[in-house]
Amino acid sequence: LAGIQTSDVGLSARSYNCLRRAGLDTMADVFRKAEEGNVTVNLTAWTVDVKGLLGIRNLGKKSTLEVLEKLEEYGVDISKYVTEYELEGM
Repeated sequence: LAGIQTSDVGLSARSYNCLRRAGLDTMADVFRKAEEGNVTVNLTAWTVDVKGLLGIRNLGKKSTLEVLEKLEEYGVDISKYVTEYELEGM
């Protein structure tokens, strides 16, 4: 993750800009930020323990889920963040 730049992973402009402004330049930085704090957010189909990601200015629920999905694409087990999947509402 350390060598993977957030600018290279295909995030939306909003998500990327939020991470960039927060000083999170690599996916390793994003992973470390995800490990901070402890905040549980109920998205329509997911209950997500996003920890430090929601502390990033303007990074809302959808962007947070997008960032977590990108971490998963790079081999991070997001099951410790995504604690419940509900088929209803999908």
